[in-house]
Amino acid sequence: MPARGTLVEIHVLGSVGLGSPERRLGVGSVKLQLLTAALALDVGRPVSLDTLVDRLWDDPPARARENVHTYVSRLRRAIRTVAPGSTAPSVAQRTHTYTLIADPRTVDWHRFLRLADRAGTVAAEGDDAGAAELFREAEDLWEEPLAGLPGLWATRMRSTLTERRRAVVMARTDVELRLGRFAEVVGELAPLVDEYRGDETLAGRLMTAYYGGGRHAEALHVHQSVRGILRSEFGTDPGEELTRIHRHILARGPVHELTRRPPDSRIPPPAVEPARPRPAPDHLPRQARLVGRRAEMDRIRAAIDTASRDGAVVTLESISGMAGVGKSALAIRAAHEFCDRFPEGSIYLNLRAHAQGQEPLAPTAALATLLRHVGVPPQSIPSDIEERATLWRRALGHRRALIVLDDAADPEQVRPLLPGTTECFVLITSRRRLVGLPRGRSLALDVLPTADAIALFREFAGLEELRGPDEQGGSDDTAEIERIVRLCGHLPLAIEIAANRLSAHPSWDLTVLRELLSRPADRLSQIRDGYSEIARAFEVSYQTLSRDEQSAFRLLSLHPGPEFGPCAAAALLGRPFDETERLLESLLQCHVLQEPVPNRFRFHDLLGEYAHLLCAAQDSDTHREAARSRLADHYLRTADHCDRLLYPRRIRLAVPDTAPTRAAAMNTTASRGPEPHNADDALSWFTTERQNLLSTENQLRQRGSRERAALLSHALAGFLDGECYWTDSVRLHETATEYWRTVEHEEGLCHALLDLSTAYMATGRFPETDRTAREALSRARAVGDRDTQAEALRELGILHWHLGQNQQALAFQKESLALSVATGDRWREARCQNNVAICLLYLGEHEDALSWFQDALAGFEATDDQRMLLKTLNNLGHLYLRTGDPEGARQTSEHSMRLAERTGSPSDRAILQINIAEIHLATGDAPAAVSLCRAAIPVFHSMGARKNEAIALTRLGRAYHALSDPDRAEDLIRRALTLAESIGAALEEVQAQLALGDCALVRGRTTAAEHLFRSALEAARRIHADEEEARAKAELERIRSQLIEFDRLRT
Repeated sequence: MPARGTLVEIHVLGSVGLGSPERRLGVGSVKLQLLTAALALDVGRPVSLDTLVDRLWDDPPARARENVHTYVSRLRRAIRTVAPGSTAPSVAQRTHTYTLIADPRTVDWHRFLRLADRAGTVAAEGDDAGAAELFREAEDLWEEPLAGLPGLWATRMRSTLTERRRAVVMARTDVELRLGRFAEVVGELAPLVDEYRGDETLAGRLMTAYYGGGRHAEALHVHQSVRGILRSEFGTDPGEELTRIHRHILARGPVHELTRRPPDSRIPPPAVEPARPRPAPDHLPRQARLVGRRAEMDRIRAAIDTASRDGAVVTLESISGMAGVGKSALAIRAAHEFCDRFPEGSIYLNLRAHAQGQEPLAPTAALATLLRHVGVPPQSIPSDIEERATLWRRALGHRRALIVLDDAADPEQVRPLLPGTTECFVLITSRRRLVGLPRGRSLALDVLPTADAIALFREFAGLEELRGPDEQGGSDDTAEIERIVRLCGHLPLAIEIAANRLSAHPSWDLTVLRELLSRPADRLSQIRDGYSEIARAFEVSYQTLSRDEQSAFRLLSLHPGPEFGPCAAAALLGRPFDETERLLESLLQCHVLQEPVPNRFRFHDLLGEYAHLLCAAQDSDTHREAARSRLADHYLRTADHCDRLLYPRRIRLAVPDTAPTRAAAMNTTASRGPEPHNADDALSWFTTERQNLLSTENQLRQRGSRERAALLSHALAGFLDGECYWTDSVRLHETATEYWRTVEHEEGLCHALLDLSTAYMATGRFPETDRTAREALSRARAVGDRDTQAEALRELGILHWHLGQNQQALAFQKESLALSVATGDRWREARCQNNVAICLLYLGEHEDALSWFQDALAGFEATDDQRMLLKTLNNLGHLYLRTGDPEGARQTSEHSMRLAERTGSPSDRAILQINIAEIHLATGDAPAAVSLCRAAIPVFHSMGARKNEAIALTRLGRAYHALSDPDRAEDLIRRALTLAESIGAALEEVQAQLALGDCALVRGRTTAAEHLFRSALEAARRIHADEEEARAKAELERIRSQLIEFDRLRT
């Protein structure tokens, strides 16, 4: 026991107790120690009863206030026992407060602060040696504060006092660096730098100590290590001061310039006194550059508003997206923008799921870091994960805090880190979609729109001003930047890297960078800047996949089209359909695959290229070729199946069995996936897969599988013709014809020639149509193939009708009809009857044409072919119009249009539109005719249907002529005439000449009109176009009569 009158010390550094410098005595229970510390840290200041309750208990008992009174009484007895006499400390009581009455110098913590403050003053006066002595005296007092005491308040106080002591260490090392004690500083700071990872102030002092001691390489290593930590864990770079020190060391500058005395070397007062609440933590990294993303920011703002209104934790269940899409940048920007709405703290933690060369942060380690962020010192953090999670939730208490958990691996990593409070808002980023988190919301981040991508490139490249070859002329560089960002896939990280690379090469212009990125199969390697490479980011994502997922990721990149469905994926992978669906779902969750619409999948441009490179490197040629072969077999088999559903009456080649060698595993619907079951399903499948089918045909040819390419072209012929993809048809069937001719396959050649003649005719290439159809007819006759003969004759009949040679056309159609009747095929018979009726219509034999049309309609109704029914009705409407029955024409055309809306192609509907326009012209409704023709012309133009486009242009010109707009009318009709002449459409030439003659008459150009009508008359006689011949004669007679009358009047 200290002697009477001896100054009694109160210890809060180390174990809490009373005594003298030579001897320390305990004060009793844990609660009594907490009470002693709670009063001693605020020595001389009143502490409220409620504050003492909070400091003694995390969860106060019902009678906590009464218990405080009891503990105060025990503390008074302990003080009297240790130090009787008037100089002993005492505890004074006022209304609802208690105050420890004692000399502050008797509390070791306050004595530590006074010594440190005195040392700072002495240092500021220039006496570094004296300051070092005082600092060392203060350091001798230091022990772990409140050692062994449990509870949140004790934990926070340990952290507060430890941070304050760290500031003293910083001030002391400044003094010792000026004194040249570099080795001592290294020995003290090196462990602290390891403990406080990413602390730039500590790192700067240690770099200076290493440098001052001649350890140049180790100084630079510290900078490299800290920069890596800052980038990987906080998404930022070193600040200005650490960068200054780094540059100074690189330049081998004098060490004394790094150790200069600051204007005031005194220790700053504590940011927060120990007795006051701990300041709100703020661990957000510096804001990253972010361009655009306003819609996403608005969505986060709305989620925060909802959280504030409902009082619930809201988790944006991953701001998820592929590598490099800008998830972290968005989360950090949002945290900075909205942190003022969370006054009790903003906490950031990088969970390192995809940090290169590092393991993801385990939940246990993550909790330790989070607890340190809220003031819990390392030695007070329990080892058990459940205890850590409980302490984390209790430490947050009722704080209204914002927490950013960046780069999460999966829900299991995140779930223990979620606070239990109802006042926190949690932002999580992940390359995976995180499902199953409580009260979660998700935001999937896509690549940038073009305008934002261009703006981001400009910002990183420093191209606010125009940069181009024509500076005086102000050449705009936007188009070139747009090409660059498109080559970067609009991916923010790729754009940043490309822009940085441009900045690093002052001699480059945008064209140089664009050309580098445009190199075939070399784009990924060009997106680098010396620090980052886009392929590395993709590699980390790839390494997180399971072995099966990695294999699927690679093989799916072999798909030749822009997107694919699950059945095609199953074929590529050689796996059952249900297993493939699970793999696709996993790849979607990892954001290495995209799903733009339900059940349609695609790669991001750059990720697809990365997967393709991996596949070439890791999968054998045999493995890759087998996958491509399975896919081609799938497309060929399904296309043939759909063709039979859509066009069951078409004469076709038999597609051989394409089942892969794994037939037993892949030959059931459950393995292959669902197939189309009816014509509607088949049309939908063809429409969805058209580009993939064309790409597959091209790939088959390029890889030497020309027979399968030709078979696929044949399976596509009906769809491509029916839906008017005639440009594609010509290309495919020309190639197929060449192949079958080369291998001397007569049946294949005949079918390819027929398919090709149909495509040639649809695109107005009439000489080629005649050549290919006649060759098909000749070869079919040679082998006795009556079905192919009938088809070739029908093609030749249609061709001669297009050429205005209606008598020849009629002869071909009747010959084809005879062969069809002989086969007993009612549908083919009806089709020929429709064609015979058309020929008779244009030969002016209207009654016979009507009879044939009616027979054809009966045949199509009997065979339930709605599409041929609408085409025949359309032709019948044209008959009514030519025979002076516009009402009958209108009713028939309206019936046809109703059918076309259900079953017709775009071409069918466009043809009906121009026929109804003709009816409106006949009844004087020119504005309605204009509207219909203007709608139809783009359809014909896009399909390459040049004859129908010429018809529509002539009718539109006639409509404008009726509206007294001769300039526009003449321009349109001349375009129609040129188009008709280019394809040899004789009837359409005659009709255009007649319409131009009308325009010339209105303008008073009688001689020109007479010339046009004479040309029309001669052509009409040549092609037996009786109505057009009669009209030309009538117009010439009218001109002759006008000229006679004019001469009579003149004389």
